[in-house]
Amino acid sequence: MKWNEIKTTEDIKKLQILFGGFHDSCLKELYLWTDSFVDEDLTMAMTSGTNV
Repeated sequence: MKWNEIKTTEDIKKLQILFGGFHDSCLKELYLWTDSFVDEDLTMAMTSGTNV
């Protein structure tokens, strides 16, 4: 999987092309997976960054 960083107007145009020219839309759902978790004994573990 590759992240698409949006920093410029050109980046936005490329993303619109990638998703079939969408515009004037809203985000309905977002799913996020991380390596962070809570164990059965309520011990919590978190990662310090993102994996790319």
